[in-house]
Amino acid sequence: MGYLLLNKDIPGSDGETILKMERNDWVVAGNLDDLEVAPSGRNITISAPAKNLNIFLQFKDLKKDRFRQDVEERAHQGWLQSQKMLEGISPKLSSEEREKLARAISTSEDSAERWWKQINEAIRTWPALEVTIEGHLPWPRPLLISPGVTTLETHGLFGDLTIIGGKAIEIC
Repeated sequence: MGYLLLNKDIPGSDGETILKMERNDWVVAGNLDDLEVAPSGRNITISAPAKNLNIFLQFKDLKKDRFRQDVEERAHQGWLQSQKMLEGISPKLSSEEREKLARAISTSEDSAERWWKQINEAIRTWPALEVTIEGHLPWPRPLLISPGVTTLETHGLFGDLTIIGGKAIEIC
């Protein structure tokens, strides 16, 4: 009781499901060439070259202090980008407009603290789960997945799913 159960279909290049997860259990549903799962269950490699599919998943415990550092770095990068944007448009603004815009931009520390508060409300127990996803999903459009800062925007803190340096967090 109290566990989140994941359901996910993984299609090949023709859109037909090759592998699916039903309530955290893997089910081979199509022509899969190779499924390699480490005894610990923390590394999973899925390969179906004929269907142009190759995925690697790795699961690790995510320590709170390490993740907080990642959040602070991301907030600082966002602040730097906002400063560059401000510098770019600054000559076109009056000094009053420039001051107003500068005051509206949160400091990286404020942003990090706000994000961290929301993360701690969503993640109740540490260590949380760190998921690294790499590979190629061919359907509905080819998608190359590699560790880095990626946000799949829909709503919420960063979006529904954010990958920060290979660490995926889901905040509902």
